[in-house]
Amino acid sequence: MGLSIGNTAQITQDEGDDMDSNPDQGPDVDDNDDGLPDDDEDTADITVDQVYDLSLEKTVTSAGPFGPGSSITYQLILSNQGSFDASGIELQDIAEGGLIYVSSDAASNPNVTETSPGIWTIYTVNATATETINVTYQVDPLFMGASLTNNVQITEDDGDDIDSDPDSDNTMMMKMK
Repeated sequence: MGLSIGNTAQITQDEGDDMDSNPDQGPDVDDNDDGLPDDDEDTADITVDQVYDLSLEKTVTSAGPFGPGSSITYQLILSNQGSFDASGIELQDIAEGGLIYVSSDAASNPNVTETSPGIWTIYTVNATATETINVTYQVDPLFMGASLTNNVQITEDDGDDIDSDPDSDNTMMMKMK
């Protein structure tokens, strides 16, 4: 994605009688009505690269080992790696059976609303900025397996991300000890 910007320079006054141009005429006017380009103005166009690019990272911030009944805190970091502000972003943290949702710190952040357990709306993330959500789960006290998978994904946003699609899977697996 890019944006083209033109910049025009023009001679607007001189002391002579230029034979092929008129300093009083704008850049879009054929000064002498001869179909030839005038040489008293010129435009240079540049393209400014603009990108829309969100990324999502999830890490475990609590110390293991983990077992049935353990609390596990994950940190979700949404980064705007683009040059446009992003808004209307929805994150879903979908835990498989064996993880019980406990809480998140979204209520302390006016830019984030938890619409239901594990689903958040982030109103705005400025270009090059981040937004962080900490979420806590408990391993079901009756869990008998060796590992648990926890997915997080961006399910909605207001742009056209250059390298990802909202609502595609990102999986995090945690081993039980």
